[in-house]
Amino acid sequence: MISSGGMRGSTFASDPGNPPTATAAVRADIAITAHVDVASPTQGSSSRSPVPTEPQIVASRVPQQQSTDTTTEATTTAPGITTIVQAPCFELTMKTLNVLCFGDSLTYGNGSHLGNSTTNTYELRGNYPMEIKSLLQSMLLARCRNSKHSAVSRIDVFNLGLNGVAVSPGRIHYGDTTNWKVGLRFARQAHIAIFMLGTNDSMEKHWKGAQVFENAFHIYINKLLEGNPRLQIVIVNPPPVLPDLVRWRRGLPLTDIAYGIKPVRIKAKISPMIKSIAQDFHRNNSCVSYLDIATRIRQRIPQLDSLAEKTINGSAAADEVAFAQSLYNDGLHPTKIMSEMISDILMSHLVENVFPALARSVA
Repeated sequence: MISSGGMRGSTFASDPGNPPTATAAVRADIAITAHVDVASPTQGSSSRSPVPTEPQIVASRVPQQQSTDTTTEATTTAPGITTIVQAPCFELTMKTLNVLCFGDSLTYGNGSHLGNSTTNTYELRGNYPMEIKSLLQSMLLARCRNSKHSAVSRIDVFNLGLNGVAVSPGRIHYGDTTNWKVGLRFARQAHIAIFMLGTNDSMEKHWKGAQVFENAFHIYINKLLEGNPRLQIVIVNPPPVLPDLVRWRRGLPLTDIAYGIKPVRIKAKISPMIKSIAQDFHRNNSCVSYLDIATRIRQRIPQLDSLAEKTINGSAAADEVAFAQSLYNDGLHPTKIMSEMISDILMSHLVENVFPALARSVA
């Protein structure tokens, strides 16, 4: 059974391991706020100010310690991490909006969507699907309360991530898992599917070659479309990775990326293939869109690649490593701060590209 948001009910297993030391350079206690701009009557005037047919909805995160007011101003939670999403005009007529998040451990996150305790190996990780759900609730539900056109009263976001899985066929093939099979059934009635896989395929034990990866990737997307031709699919290039920060904390040599991930293979082979596949699908089916989240993250944190190099060669200062640890607890898995950035970037893509297309498809 797959859980949506914080609902209990899944029995999917987690990877074993020792919990890393909790280190945070940036506060992660972020409040989700919604701001609705609707013109109100002028006090003492007999005439009413014109009320926009579509109110402006802004979903934003503001640091709790700064202010409890909800404003439309963008706020920064860490260097390069700014959060604000404004919704354009679109009409959604479904009562429940269903969003599926397919992926590996970068999607699974801390497992909090299963109601699990986070005082374990995954306690420092975030959970971008739950962040997406929070932003959707603050934006769409507030918007719908102020629009006679939109009817959304419930939002279900299903985290279908599973640790260690790869796109390519093999020992830990995502296509053989319960998460994928159940998600494929859910997709028949879903509205949006976010597909973010490929990082684990860079490992030697999973890499079967470019052609095998490309063929397997096509099969996933084709099966989703076969079950639901109107499903809005977002193919996401996974986020960048850093050196193994757990090894760094233990004083061990940084000769590899966490878990044997190969960033050179990701950058040279996997990322270009994912982009090409997504573009091919989009040319034939407008329901499929592409989001290069790795590039968007690097645009927000320009020092990310140089930080990785400095950490490997031992020249990174303590505050620089602390900043890296605030983004990736082990160099690979996003913390809450990084998960929030991922969800922000995804939300912008949904608002700008997916929701308008979805509104047209269900009209």
